Amino acid sequence: MASATQQLEKKNQPCPDCGSILHSEKGFRRWCPQCNWNLGSDESANTLDYTSRIYRKIGIAQGDRIFQSILSQDPENLRPRWSISKILAFTLALAIHLFSIVIAGLGLYALSFGWSAVFIMLIGILLLTLSWCMRPRLGSMPTNCLSRQNTPALFALCDRIADKVGSPRADGIQINSDYNASFAQVGIPRKTLITIGLPMWLVQTWPERIATLAHEFSHGANGDSTRSIVIGSALNTLAYWIYFIRPEYDQDSGFAGMIGHYLLWILSWFIELIYIGLSHLVWHQSQRAEFLADFLATTVSGTQAMKDDLQKMPYGEHLQIFANKSIFSNQQSGKKILTKFVSYFRGLPQSELERLDRIAVRENARLDSTHPPTRQRIEFIAAHPVADATITVEKEEQSLINVELEQLEEAVGKQLISDWAPEER
Repeated sequence: MASATQQLEKKNQPCPDCGSILHSEKGFRRWCPQCNWNLGSDESANTLDYTSRIYRKIGIAQGDRIFQSILSQDPENLRPRWSISKILAFTLALAIHLFSIVIAGLGLYALSFGWSAVFIMLIGILLLTLSWCMRPRLGSMPTNCLSRQNTPALFALCDRIADKVGSPRADGIQINSDYNASFAQVGIPRKTLITIGLPMWLVQTWPERIATLAHEFSHGANGDSTRSIVIGSALNTLAYWIYFIRPEYDQDSGFAGMIGHYLLWILSWFIELIYIGLSHLVWHQSQRAEFLADFLATTVSGTQAMKDDLQKMPYGEHLQIFANKSIFSNQQSGKKILTKFVSYFRGLPQSELERLDRIAVRENARLDSTHPPTRQRIEFIAAHPVADATITVEKEEQSLINVELEQLEEAVGKQLISDWAPEER
């Protein structure tokens, strides 16, 4: 009797902020449905890397202004155009790449002096090494991508979606253990890479899966400068430079080490100023491109499926919660752990789903620092509704794709286990 009374008291705890009764499901976060106390998933600037903090600050300062300016516009007006800021960004990006070429040229010139000037040759070798480290970061196609021969049904669906939104077709599809999906263009020539997190895919409905793929492929059609070969690679290069020359301070390094550390730190901050400047120049266009990508996705999936997909993104926090609760050994079956995750996900109580839905539409809640707030993205597509999906997946095609991906479940599940299992002694 006493334990039952204690349980009832625990379940009826008042909110410390407003006094309302908290939602308190066993094993889940306690939160207040009236004032959103302890709702969770606040994006803390302290947990973000420096590039994400830059985008986050710009977004909070300017995001609402740009959103209000485009809300009533025809989405086709969001397609990229040349502007003063884009010209400046393009020029700055070219200068960044040119700097790397100049360093390489100076290195080759120094080597031309030959062994008669050993010191100059050493400088040349140093400059060439530096230019290699400073080279444009264009990315590369992963070696573990799916092939069209082994997964023809999935590629066929992706091709239909890419053609519909006007994007290049996928050259490679990578399946990983994240609760996410992404689009990238890598290498020279630019090859299209789609990445799909299998845990997310397994808990989505088919309309949500189509919406996810349509949004990712829309990044190949929306003209986002941050993904272009010139500006995008310049941003990636600057980020790498900062990472490369910003060392952690070693207290045992002595006076000379301390001086070297602070000199490199000052240089890294100078490069970061350039990064911030380039980010500001392309930020407005990048945000417009994100809204355009959402709209293009709705022309494939319909507005409701895209809305459901956006609202489901915060649900990804439960992959970590599940992993912490359920993964305890590298000897576990990968396929079984994914099956267990799906069952866990399907069993989330209604109060928890409501909490996650509220997180999705909080004022500044967003998928990541580069995306507009999810609330704004939902409001934008709602203002430009597309009633029906133009691409659907029939049951036979669903079965074919399911069979293709089922073959990967053991390997992907093992990767999930490897990421989260405690070290075994």
